[in-house]
Amino acid sequence: MGDKVHIVPETAPDKDFKAAINYIEPFYQADSKTATARVYFNNPGMSIPIGSQVKATIAAGARSAHWLPEEAILTLGLEKAVFVKKGDAFIAHKIEVGIVNNHLIQVLGGLSEEDEVAANAQYLVDSESFIKVKQ
Repeated sequence: MGDKVHIVPETAPDKDFKAAINYIEPFYQADSKTATARVYFNNPGMSIPIGSQVKATIAAGARSAHWLPEEAILTLGLEKAVFVKKGDAFIAHKIEVGIVNNHLIQVLGGLSEEDEVAANAQYLVDSESFIKVKQ
């Protein structure tokens, strides 16, 4: 919420304007891959008729983050883990993750920039192993 939106009405492309997202529905439709956001704006004199189609571009802004490839992260139920290199071994280490984008996962916590992580966590898992994560 609050991200800026550039709106171009389909019926009047020369009357483009900026607004902000006021509400995001907190659920997804069962058979849809989209989320619904609401943008309120002034429409004096009904210059943009109700029900008009518009093109909206959301300017989410640059956000710095640390990312790992999906293959580097192991899902353990509700927890996520990576294998961090310690000497000549790799130790499972719990991490906090955020969004997924283009097969990369945002790392929110649990690692420092100096940590070396295995590129493929599945490669280090034995099918009979029980994984203990280090907090």
